[in-house]
Amino acid sequence: MPQDTASYEDNVLVRCVIDKTKNYRSSVSNSPCGGEAAPWVAGLLAAYGEVWRPLNILDFGGAAGAHYHQFAGKFPHVPLNWAVVETPAMASYCAADPALRPVRFYDSVASATQALGTVDVVIASSSLQYTPDPMAALAELLGLKARWLGITRMPLWDGPVIRCMQRSTLSANGPGPLPPGFEDRMVEYPLVLPNIAAFQNSLESQGYVRVLQTGEQPAGITINGQPILQYQWLFRRA
Repeated sequence: MPQDTASYEDNVLVRCVIDKTKNYRSSVSNSPCGGEAAPWVAGLLAAYGEVWRPLNILDFGGAAGAHYHQFAGKFPHVPLNWAVVETPAMASYCAADPALRPVRFYDSVASATQALGTVDVVIASSSLQYTPDPMAALAELLGLKARWLGITRMPLWDGPVIRCMQRSTLSANGPGPLPPGFEDRMVEYPLVLPNIAAFQNSLESQGYVRVLQTGEQPAGITINGQPILQYQWLFRRA
């Protein structure tokens, strides 16, 4: 394999995920909306049932917008204003690519929120753990006071906060197989593992009640011999 990629800002990784997402759209009708996607999908449908207008979605760490295509392909009758918050490199590449519209891309929660006006649903799928401070990132999202919040593929454990490096193959990032023109390689990026009690307390303190939880899954991480689980939750603000 080629030399390791050591940053989630790496251009090869970004372009790979973008190309994967473009290919994914052609097969989106066969993509399930259950399993780990079920909490945020349920949140979108519940939100639309409450407001009956175009939904304003903030997809935190939503890469090249695959979640939008996954949902819109199954529920085309639901109008969506979809904003993805990503790293500067991912946001810049995606915003410049007209093939990824109508999803809009921003490099901060503040700029995405300003564009949306109000936020009905927040999605954070396999993203908070890759921020420098997941608890601070969570607090920023909670500050939006969205009615619905879907947090999925989130690894948590009962010990103190742990910072480590996660390794995977390039092909494991983004939906679908490795696109033509890319050679598989190892990629590495920082991961922060929060304490589950502190994480839940932060949500509860801001009035968020868990209304849906699908089965925990192995996160592929082991700490001191303890396999770490990742969680799929939907919260509603009281």
